[in-house]
Amino acid sequence: ALLATACGTNNDDRGARCVINGKVNGWQEADSVIIATLSRLGVSAIDTAVVTEGQFSLEVKADEGGFLAHVMPLVGGKPMAAYEVLVEPGSEFSMTLPAETEAQPLFEGSKSNAMWQELHQKSDAFEKEAEPYFSVMRNPEASEADRAAAEHTLDSLYGGMQAAYASYIKSNIPSFFSDILLGMVASALDDSTKAEIIDEMGKHEPAMPNYTRIKARLMLEASTAPGSKFIDF
Repeated sequence: ALLATACGTNNDDRGARCVINGKVNGWQEADSVIIATLSRLGVSAIDTAVVTEGQFSLEVKADEGGFLAHVMPLVGGKPMAAYEVLVEPGSEFSMTLPAETEAQPLFEGSKSNAMWQELHQKSDAFEKEAEPYFSVMRNPEASEADRAAAEHTLDSLYGGMQAAYASYIKSNIPSFFSDILLGMVASALDDSTKAEIIDEMGKHEPAMPNYTRIKARLMLEASTAPGSKFIDF
């Protein structure tokens, strides 16, 4: 069963929006579906729809740029699973909700969501490979030599993930995907890589929200760095 997603820009005050029409797959008992953003503060529902004969329709306002959201089938008002989806103004794609809670949805016609899943796979592989070395770092009985070796390996692994993030961002400029990803992983990138990405984005997508926010922060940091000129207005 496919969750068909059509996003576009209408002419009313709702601005750019994403309309999700689809079917639940393996969740025939679901009575409703919501799309929401998740944060440390909790769940913020964007839209809720009643499931009728396995079908539903959701609308997502996206006039301030793209963002990560979660589609959740509900049974008796209780979320049974949460499936990540990148919401992009103007995008159009399909999404198959899997029957298993731990499985990933299948996307068709969405390069951004396909790449997001690729990054998830890389991240999962990184965590699996890094776990033995994290265990050494957490072990109070580990020798200094073992800790140093584990830290060196973790630094190398982190470098590989940073390079993967940067590559995905750079190779997809300009796009909502690159801006969304920058906003999510900026803290994991070194300053020179961030500056390079910001410089390249500025040539193509100067109005993107995460680009604008991160550029402003970098400029502020540069203006207050030791040796920088300070202008008191």
